[in-house]
Amino acid sequence: MSREHKRWATVRPSHSWVRLALLLFVLFLTNVCSLSQSEARDGDCESAEACFQRAASFADEQPDQVALLVERFRHVQEAYPGTLWARRAGFRIGWALLEREPDRAIDYLRGARKDFPVLEDYVLLKLGQALGRVGSFHESALAFEASLESSASSALRNDTSYEAGFAWFENGQCQPAIAYLEQATARDPDSPSAPRALSLLADCAGRLQEVNLAQHALGELWRRHPESPEAQAMERAAQSGQANARLWEPSSEDYYERGRTWYYSARFEAAIRDLQKFLAG
Repeated sequence: MSREHKRWATVRPSHSWVRLALLLFVLFLTNVCSLSQSEARDGDCESAEACFQRAASFADEQPDQVALLVERFRHVQEAYPGTLWARRAGFRIGWALLEREPDRAIDYLRGARKDFPVLEDYVLLKLGQALGRVGSFHESALAFEASLESSASSALRNDTSYEAGFAWFENGQCQPAIAYLEQATARDPDSPSAPRALSLLADCAGRLQEVNLAQHALGELWRRHPESPEAQAMERAAQSGQANARLWEPSSEDYYERGRTWYYSARFEAAIRDLQKFLAG
């Protein structure tokens, strides 16, 4: 063998060993990095409570990132199944999905009802809203009724009464709709839901030939909520001369009351017009 061949014979093995050593080193670094990342993930959730609180903080800071916050709460459920924090995470998932994916929210909220009986009035309110969003109005109304029955002193009672009335109306049941909408508007007449409630109350009362109730609801809508879309629609219908568009006509006292409403809303020109009509008799 020539001297040149001998030189290459001794060099090649050394190159192979170098390449093998480099490969082993890379594999070692990869394993170390993977282990470090795994340990970091475990460190992020050192306990069920810490994991839940981290997800809850993210939900509070980024409420619009629904997919991400759902993923974080699901991680709590998967990492710590059967714990209180996993159950709380399920409730938060249902809450987060309510607006955008109510069909998915329903199962989580039903689970939360079993897990948190002390919060039954709140959970049932959310469950009823989710059912209504998917068109299950009968089940929705029953959920709202169950919420009302669960706690006579609930702070959510007025909101739930409004929701129950709306759900029964959407289900085509005017009698229970009237009952709940009357309760709601009597207890909380300034609620943002009141204009719609009064409009539907007048609608149902008209269908059932309860003229006095329909007139009262229309009067309340006209006097107390003149800027609402419902009151403006009522005005347009009356001005267009539609048959039976107005079962109720304002008196001078009604102009006085609506003038006060305009005044307290800082709509002074409108207030002056109505008060002038009151003074004109």
